[in-house]
Amino acid sequence: MRRITLNQRLTLAVVLALLPIAIISIVQGLANRQNAQQLIAERLTSSALATAAVQREPIMAAEKMLQSLARDPVVRAMGAACSRILVNRISDRDQIVNFIRSDAEGRVRCSAISAPLDTSLADRPWWQEARRTRGFSVSKPNVGVVSKRRVMTAVLPLYDLSGNKFDGMITAGMQMSWMQSALAKTTLSGDAISAIADDTGAILVAAKPSSLKHINVKSSYGRASSITDANGVQWLYSAAPIYDQKLFVVYAEPQKSLTAFARNQLRINVLLPLLAILLTSVVVWVTVQRLVVRWLRELGGLAGQFARGDFTGNPERFESAPMEIAGLSDDLHSMSDAISQRNLALEKAATVTLAMSREVNHRVKNNLQMVISLLSLQTAQVDNHAAKLILNQTRARMAALGLIYRLMYNDDDGAETGRVNLRRLFVELASQLRNDAINGQNIDVQCVAPDVTRSVDQAIPLAMLIVEAATNAYHHAFPKTHIGKIMITLLMAEGHGNLLVHDNGIGFDPSASPGAMGVELMNAFAYQLDGQLRIETQPGSGVSVALRYPDVDDD
Repeated sequence: MRRITLNQRLTLAVVLALLPIAIISIVQGLANRQNAQQLIAERLTSSALATAAVQREPIMAAEKMLQSLARDPVVRAMGAACSRILVNRISDRDQIVNFIRSDAEGRVRCSAISAPLDTSLADRPWWQEARRTRGFSVSKPNVGVVSKRRVMTAVLPLYDLSGNKFDGMITAGMQMSWMQSALAKTTLSGDAISAIADDTGAILVAAKPSSLKHINVKSSYGRASSITDANGVQWLYSAAPIYDQKLFVVYAEPQKSLTAFARNQLRINVLLPLLAILLTSVVVWVTVQRLVVRWLRELGGLAGQFARGDFTGNPERFESAPMEIAGLSDDLHSMSDAISQRNLALEKAATVTLAMSREVNHRVKNNLQMVISLLSLQTAQVDNHAAKLILNQTRARMAALGLIYRLMYNDDDGAETGRVNLRRLFVELASQLRNDAINGQNIDVQCVAPDVTRSVDQAIPLAMLIVEAATNAYHHAFPKTHIGKIMITLLMAEGHGNLLVHDNGIGFDPSASPGAMGVELMNAFAYQLDGQLRIETQPGSGVSVALRYPDVDDD
């Protein structure tokens, strides 16, 4: 697991400390943005309603004038003075271009503007639509039949006194230029657009040219909606009905300019805390790096130097360090001086101990050699065959111990560490056993062992077990022959040692002598190694002594 550095921990602490402030600022920015959006929606809606009220005025005036004309008997009867009455009524209305009285077939019977006698309105879509209704309505923008101007036609169908028979219409043409001028006067900013749209959302007339051609007036009624024009510009708009849910005023402004302040305010509310966290983290990082981490690395290098055994420190390097770091440096240098003095004392003690250990090993080796010599002399003076065998076997054991101490003494590292090379031990042990053959026996002793070193505690039981197995073979495996072979093999694998001592003698029955000293000793040596001893024999196939034990390296 990767550990977190001091800089990272302090930076994280700063971030966690400033994070609530950043969150509060961001939440406040989002709330301000929402309030700004609500204010924008209210502004657009109020502008649309105000513009609709202005546009509604000439339409309502036209409706009243048409109703008044419908009550005039001369106009109703389409008499000779009908046109003069229509002219008089239009003189004080700048927004109205013309009044027309048409009969049930759509023929123009009288008009405030002179019209040809064969002029007919029946083929006009607005006339056909108004024919199917019974109330006042306003058409979409069109070119007036008589005035030849772009107008919106206000229509009032007429019926007889019974209310069943259609009796023609009275229409008023309202100038689109006047309505366009009124739209321009209600525009609050130069980027805004005021327009009139029908119930399908098609823009009929606008205060100025615009790429907005169609909008959804139903979804934007009383609230702000968003739309993207053909040029990719996003607009926020609101719609308000002018008359009878067929005509709507649309007031739109570019979303970018409307929401610029709210966006900038949100950026400030988000970026300022983050910038504060970043700058504070950088300051903390640089400060900790210069005042703490740099000196800690120096201390780490000093500690590594001391760990490598080099105690030549330099306290002056830490004079400009913070007081706590300088104090820690003084403590490390004091500790290094104490360790240096202790090491000198330990080295002297180790030298003395090593010399004493070598002297002890040397004396043990010499004493063992003296014991072996005494046993050899004693054996030569004994005539009893059984006693001679016992003395020879004892001498072989002593010789194995002496061999171990000699190998350890002759090896400087072995004398210091108490370790023996197993291959050299087994080779020389095989040579000793080859020379210990009794009664003129010609026994070939061979060995295979790895070139490894092990402690004396492991080497002694291995060597003694081999001596017991080999001497037992001398005594029991070759009673009728002077020729034989003993093979000693040591293999190490998977944390275990496997020792095998095999002879090609006649074999023997272990159960015939269960209390034999050699077998008991071999079991004792196997127990010292925490191993498992197995002795296998078959008549004519020799004896195999196998030991499997944990290979514990005490180095």
